[in-house]
Amino acid sequence: MKNEEKILIILESIQSDIKSLKEGQANLEKGQANLEKGQADLQIGLADLQIGQASLEAGQAKLQNDVADIKRDIREIWSDIKRLDKRLTAQEKELDSLRR
Repeated sequence: MKNEEKILIILESIQSDIKSLKEGQANLEKGQANLEKGQADLQIGLADLQIGQASLEAGQAKLQNDVADIKRDIREIWSDIKRLDKRLTAQEKELDSLRR
């Protein structure tokens, strides 16, 4: 084989390697674009989750206030019931004493 033929074979091999490298680079660039799109989607999803979390926290705070109001109302109702029971007991005693 002549030197020129050897050089030609080496050049063809180099060209093949360059073509393969360019294809690999194109695949890497496509993969990078997909990763960037995925990252953007994740950021959007995270923002949605943060909005949802804020909404849940606001709802929880309102629920806690409502529970506190209900507890206060129940205490007041029991207080009224006890007061009415005392009155009724006093009236029953008075009625019994009047009947005698």
